[in-house]
Amino acid sequence: MITFLTYNAKDYRRHDTPDERDRHRLVEQVIRDAAPDVIAVQELPGHSDEHAEKAALWLAEATGMRCTLGPDYTGPVAATPGGHDDLGLGLLWRPGIWATPGSMRIHRGHQWWHALISVELNVDDGHRVRHACYHAPPRAGGPRRPDEATLLADAMTTSMGLVGADWNNPYYYADRDGRELAWPQPWWDNRDDPDIAVANRLAAQTLSHAGLHDPAVVLGQPRSITTGHWPSERNGPRPIDAILATRRMLDAIRHTVVIDTSIARAASDHLPVGVHYDPAAP
Repeated sequence: MITFLTYNAKDYRRHDTPDERDRHRLVEQVIRDAAPDVIAVQELPGHSDEHAEKAALWLAEATGMRCTLGPDYTGPVAATPGGHDDLGLGLLWRPGIWATPGSMRIHRGHQWWHALISVELNVDDGHRVRHACYHAPPRAGGPRRPDEATLLADAMTTSMGLVGADWNNPYYYADRDGRELAWPQPWWDNRDDPDIAVANRLAAQTLSHAGLHDPAVVLGQPRSITTGHWPSERNGPRPIDAILATRRMLDAIRHTVVIDTSIARAASDHLPVGVHYDPAAP
């Protein structure tokens, strides 16, 4: 069984102060304690490729993981800066898993608010699964959210894969039969005005119709609440972090998980969430 987590690590190694260094060590402990096979990380330094890659390498070293491609781990680093707010993202995996050389795909630039990065990982007995990390536009992104959903679907749904992301809004996703799972705060808004749009429905519909599904919805589980615990949080508890699976991966998903511990709540304003999947199942 393979565990894939997604984690917004809140400015990991972006600010070098004593308090931030202490918090970064908590982020590292959260990952070590969770012991994922693969993890998608948002909010690395995004000032340049060098800064993003250096932070990913540091995090990999601190958690006993890898982030360089190839069976010998000497290839390029799976990290990239984004387009806004100097925020980057990357992928890490445990020793024994390796990324196919030449498989890394990076999508960034004027069409993307942040970025999307993916690699094909050899996870178990020759099974290859594409894992991706994405950071969606915030509410200020307005109509860019459904626009990016289209780009993301084009990038992901042609392969067997999973994308872990901070979706930045409490989207509702449909199950494989097109039925929507409601949760207690049905904050739908079909309009694109960034001042009033709490959760733009069109972005979720675009992803679901293209074949990217939330495994929690498919398995009949509630979506994990990942934000709202941070002292400065003003929007309340929301399920804005999740892993989506392509149709070819859905039957491989066995469970969803959220890492909700006191250390996780002190380490970041987001909680890690993920899935357990059987790579031999699809």
